[in-house]
Order: sequence, then C-alpha cells, then structure tokens
Amino acid sequence: FVGYDTQKVRFLQLVLSAFFAGIAGALSCINFEIVSAENVSAIRSGGVLLAAFIGGIPFFFGPVIGSVIFIFFVAALSGFTKAWLLYLGLFFCLMVLYAPGGVASILLMQIGLVRAGRFGRMAGSYAFSAAAALVALAGLIGLVESVYRLSDVTSNPVMHAFGLTLNAREPGVYVASILLLAGGLAAMRFAARRVSARWDAVQQELKAAA
Repeated sequence: FVGYDTQKVRFLQLVLSAFFAGIAGALSCINFEIVSAENVSAIRSGGVLLAAFIGGIPFFFGPVIGSVIFIFFVAALSGFTKAWLLYLGLFFCLMVLYAPGGVASILLMQIGLVRAGRFGRMAGSYAFSAAAALVALAGLIGLVESVYRLSDVTSNPVMHAFGLTLNAREPGVYVASILLLAGGLAAMRFAARRVSARWDAVQQELKAAA
C-alpha cells in the first residue's frame, strides 16, 4: 500500500542477514577451529533466537547486546553455578513479559530523556528499583542454590555467597532467602509504580515544552 516492492525488501533482508551470519560463522571457525553437527543443532539455533529476543529483534544492535548477555550466562555464570540455565530462562521470561522490545528498547527509551536533560528526574526511581531488584535477586539466589545443593548428593552443602558462609541444610537459610525475595518483590512493585508515575510526569513536561 505504501509503494514498496515487498519481494525486494525481503530479498535484501535475507541477503543482509546471511551476510552477518556468514561473518559470525567465519569468526566462530577461527575461534574454535572446528565445525561439528552441534553448530547447526536445535540447541544452538534456539540459543541464537534467545539472544536475539533478549537484546531486541526490532533493532539492528539488539541481537548484539543479547549475544553479550547470553554469552555472559553461558561462559561466565555457568562457571559459578549449575543453575545458570534456570537464571537464563527466568531472565528471558522477565524480558518477554515486561520488555518485549528487548534491552535495546529500554536503552533507546532513555536517549530522549538524556537529550532533553530529564534523565536526572528518573535516576532516583531507577536506583530504588535496582536496589529492590538486587534484594529480590539475593533471595532468589539463596533459594535456588540451596535447593540445588540439596538435590545433588555429591555437592557440598556449604556455600559461600555475598561474603557469607551458608549451609544448605540449615532452615534459617531458606527463611532468610524467602524474606529477602518477598521483601524485594514488594519493593519492586512499589518501585514500578513510582517509576511509572515519574515517567508519565516527565513525558508530560516534554510535551508541554514542545
């Protein structure tokens, strides 16, 4: 309806995507020096899609950001915990539910505030939200890691986290983790309302200034 040749647009999309996929494959060969059936498996393809959705499919640099986050989970976090897949899945679910545009959409939303000099109005609310999320995350990590330690008989129930030495067999660990998780989620709910109200106020100011 707008006059574009859809076949030409789709052809160019295919060519460009194949171009970047070819570069990625060549760099992968240089890095690993081997290509096996695992490189074209469903797990690898699913991981690529997961990274693209996390970063933000509507934006060119979204999958790049998603790849960095995905590799962090695979390469870095997997060395510290066996539950890294669970954390990755939960992070993906949060992004789909609350930021379907991916991390890139969140970053782009802040560019307008920075250019208008209004980002400072949101900084306090963002900081409070981040603190609440860290509290909830600490409780979640305590619960997940304790359960994983108990489910694996070969694992040592004693774990070191947040500068503390914790024993997965002690009920106090679960009580403290549940309290942290519940308190963090309650604070996040309050923080979300605060961020939403402050965001609406800032947007009204920008419209009035325009």
